[in-house]
Amino acid sequence: MTIDALNPSTRRFDIGGVLGAMGTAIGKNPVTFFGLSLLLLGVPTAILGGVQIFTMGEALRPGYQPRDWGEISRIMAMSGVALLVSLVTTNILQAGLTFGVVSSLRGRTASFQECLSVGLRYFLPALLIGICVGIGVFFGFLLLIVPGVILALGWCVAMPIAVTENKGVFESIGRSWQLTNGYKGQIFVLALIYIGISIVFQMLAGAIGVAFMAVSMQAYMLALQVVIAPLLASVAAVFQSLGAAWFCYVLRSVKEGVGAEELASVFA
Repeated sequence: MTIDALNPSTRRFDIGGVLGAMGTAIGKNPVTFFGLSLLLLGVPTAILGGVQIFTMGEALRPGYQPRDWGEISRIMAMSGVALLVSLVTTNILQAGLTFGVVSSLRGRTASFQECLSVGLRYFLPALLIGICVGIGVFFGFLLLIVPGVILALGWCVAMPIAVTENKGVFESIGRSWQLTNGYKGQIFVLALIYIGISIVFQMLAGAIGVAFMAVSMQAYMLALQVVIAPLLASVAAVFQSLGAAWFCYVLRSVKEGVGAEELASVFA
């Protein structure tokens, strides 16, 4: 499977093709993609995990019940900080990896510095898109789950669109909905594959955690919060970000005949 497999004579949304092309892109840029994810997501997650252990202590133990409102407030505050950091770094990462995918489509390898530079350049619109989409999907899930799923699928390429088409926040969200129209089912199947892989990794992490629990609860929490969770988050973020970028390219290729050079023109 080559990066340029989506040529004008075979423009179609093929799940196996998308997965194969993503694998090829990762194979060409493993250090850049996973290194960027570790820097932007893994390291902050590890630092926050360590802070949580030393400030919240036994509150992180499985099955723990807060004793008073002060403790509940502290837990909520730490969770809020972790969510905010994750939101910021994940969107910078997705913008940077979108550039990495576009570079792969053009037959070149994006450098770590180039991906980071693009990620920082699109930080604000990416963050605002992440917040708007997150709020919309959250309220959609409150309406019996299904609307939330539909909104998540329809808006899944909003951020790559902002990067590759230089569109504004709401324009990118609307464009994502239009571009995914008719292909939400295929995207849903790919999302299920991603979820299945994530579950396998979570089970593996749980098995590793049990080994540390045999040493002590402190060792278990340190391993989970500072090593296992950051690594899993970093790996998952790469696949999630690359998936969104590839969806964007494939959909534009299938529906509009856009090629790699046209897609990359925004970075010229």
